Amino acid sequence: MSSALADMLADEAILLDASAADWRDAIRQAGALLDRSGVAGEDYTRAMIDSAEEHGPYIVLTPGFALAHARPIESVRRTGLSWVRLSEPVEFGHAENDPVSLVVGLAAVDDSSHTSAMAELAGVLADESAMARLQSAQTPAQLKAVLSGDEAPSGAAYAAGSRSVDQHLILTVCGNGLGTSLPEEHSRRGALDVGLGQARHGRSYRHHLGSGPREGSCCHPDLR
Repeated sequence: MSSALADMLADEAILLDASAADWRDAIRQAGALLDRSGVAGEDYTRAMIDSAEEHGPYIVLTPGFALAHARPIESVRRTGLSWVRLSEPVEFGHAENDPVSLVVGLAAVDDSSHTSAMAELAGVLADESAMARLQSAQTPAQLKAVLSGDEAPSGAAYAAGSRSVDQHLILTVCGNGLGTSLPEEHSRRGALDVGLGQARHGRSYRHHLGSGPREGSCCHPDLR
């Protein structure tokens, strides 16, 4: 896991087993935590909701997981995260990855910071053992220990994620034009379809980091 990821997530930006009326309420709670922890103001919360309303549920990256975010604006004070684990999942309107039980809010001061933060999150999304332990964490301290790698896996959670995973990172373009790094796991479901087809210009551009470009993939011209 990543100590950098844990450092971006303040204790006061973590809400476990929260109740949300709908997807907007879930994002609103993630934004409130970013505000409370000094990462971004209320304007950024509105921007996250507006982005999802404009571009659709592209933020639901994997089954049960949504990354609420928007382009950097003035109210973003520093790069940081919020973490909202829901007691009851909510629908975001994604055909494959609904319902969502975990909403992570991301605010970044620039596009580079956004991509770096997503690269850190990619390792978590690819690790079934870590995801199981994050879902069962009872306190912010326990959750951050998993993220930083300070908590050793054990029992069923270890068994679930112990097998080797052929992982690659994908650089794609979010619906709001930001570059996003995501895991691709060939051993789990072939290629992980992250559902970001609503990129700018109606196309999805991908560049596999660390292993070089693959046939049929490229990076967005703006990100070259």
